[in-house]
Amino acid sequence: MPSPSATPTPTPSVSSSPAASPSPSPNASSGDVYGTFLVVISDDFSSPSSGFPTSDFATQRVVYDLGQLQMELKSAAQSLWTMRDFGDWPLADIEATMVPTDPTGSGYFGLACGRSNDDFYAGLLGSSGDALLLRIADRVARPLATVPNAVAPLVANVPLSMKLSCVGTDSGAAAGLILSVGGQVVASGVDSSGFTGLLRAGFYAESGPTSAHFEVTGDDFRVTVGLQSAPGAGPSATPSLTGDPLADLLATHVPETIRGNCRKADIPPFTPTVGITCDTGASTALDYLQYPDRASMDAAYASVKAAHPEATGSSCSAGAGNGPYDVDGVPVGNVICFGSSDALTITWTDDRLDVLSIGTAQPTTYASLYSWWLADGPIP
Repeated sequence: MPSPSATPTPTPSVSSSPAASPSPSPNASSGDVYGTFLVVISDDFSSPSSGFPTSDFATQRVVYDLGQLQMELKSAAQSLWTMRDFGDWPLADIEATMVPTDPTGSGYFGLACGRSNDDFYAGLLGSSGDALLLRIADRVARPLATVPNAVAPLVANVPLSMKLSCVGTDSGAAAGLILSVGGQVVASGVDSSGFTGLLRAGFYAESGPTSAHFEVTGDDFRVTVGLQSAPGAGPSATPSLTGDPLADLLATHVPETIRGNCRKADIPPFTPTVGITCDTGASTALDYLQYPDRASMDAAYASVKAAHPEATGSSCSAGAGNGPYDVDGVPVGNVICFGSSDALTITWTDDRLDVLSIGTAQPTTYASLYSWWLADGPIP
């Protein structure tokens, strides 16, 4: 399942359209109003100068086209965003109709709100139906919530009604996000270091790690703002799979059939950013380790390879071996297998995600272990 890494490095779009005029700031005398009540942006994209920044580069494009805002990513693992100012408000509901238009591409897309192009929230849907809430600051993403299978797998050219409710602490509630699709809440997350108020809102899109092309359009964009949350209202933390948001995000790379049986774990002698171990319900145990960069992951793999000089074969199908592997013809990482009559182990890297994975089977044969790995091991 395509998923962004735990720390994607987004590439911002460059503004060439005029910025929107600032909307009125809140009036303190209206403090008895609960929730959002004032529409400050309503854009049907009939005017190509309505205020959204656009761009046209080798890897990405944002343009007004036929009464919509079109966002195109032209290579894998790219991201873009484009936002407009709306003033300074503690509460903001961001709404739009969004359509993934590329039937072959995969990625994440949705709505954004925040203080600047360098510090904002994103509420996203993935092509496979996962929901993801992020805080993106200085090009580093921190997950607030991940909800696997929040909606049915998305279908190209089918419109989705999306709403991102952004909450600042000046509203009297915990800072955070609520993402709704078709009027139903699909994810909610709190942010202990969240914004006091919001200034900007717009769109965000990210192509999958192996998607050469991803395209989505936005239409009927609307921002409604307010002053105070009703007592007890506001975002709540989505139930965590592992108790740690980074571990939750790592678990989205695990096959869905066993994802619910994963937990955060220390996995000696490795020292990843975060690790999880998953119970398959059979004789195979799986560990996933997220590293901060490829060099750290490769060093961990090199230590495994050095400890098993017997793994000289070119394929794990017949015995101990090691070498590179690919997914759909694209080089992805390296794989090594080794073991004894008691247990066999297969360890592989994913250069797209900086994730090292370990599968241990007991008892089995190299052929059966390799067959399992080909079917369920590499992340597609």
